[in-house]
Amino acid sequence: MLNGWEWWVEDMDVNNTTKDVLLLSYTAYTPMAIRILHKILQECRTLYPSIVRLAVAHRLGDVPVGGESVLIAVSSPHRRDALMAVAWVIDELKRRVPIWKLETYADGSVWKENPECQWRSMVPA
Repeated sequence: MLNGWEWWVEDMDVNNTTKDVLLLSYTAYTPMAIRILHKILQECRTLYPSIVRLAVAHRLGDVPVGGESVLIAVSSPHRRDALMAVAWVIDELKRRVPIWKLETYADGSVWKENPECQWRSMVPA
């Protein structure tokens, strides 16, 4: 019996107070990103062994204003484990997965980094 089923969806992340963001565009080193995402999911199952189902998806390419960029779904007989697993997965994804974000404004665009990212300042050219 499942008592905990958690969804977490990250809407387009616009934390820019000086300019209006028109679009986010994500790019990744896909083979490495998939490999690391699989490793994160395996580690999560070890940390939270009650997990029954676990899924994560991150969009690549253009994401319109208000669009979703990340989906994490976890099911477990224990609600707390599902909640903690979702939080752990998003933190690890932002820290370890090679996905980059380009913010586009009316007057140009800028590559953005996650503060958690372990390879900061290695954005694509």
